[in-house]
Amino acid sequence: MRSVYEFLIGVPPKDWLTRSSLRIWYQHILELHFNVQIYQVANAPVFGIMMNESTHGQIKKYCS
Repeated sequence: MRSVYEFLIGVPPKDWLTRSSLRIWYQHILELHFNVQIYQVANAPVFGIMMNESTHGQIKKYCS
């Protein structure tokens, strides 16, 4: 884990990673990923949304 941290951040960690630091890190990554997706949708000429309403292993076929 320390090697991965050092590879991503560029410096070795000062302390061992705690759950709270990992949670904050994941929140930042999620926010960055979400913002990239919003940017891509905003700049796309068209886009679609796919939904899956299947429950309990049921498979529904959608016709377009």
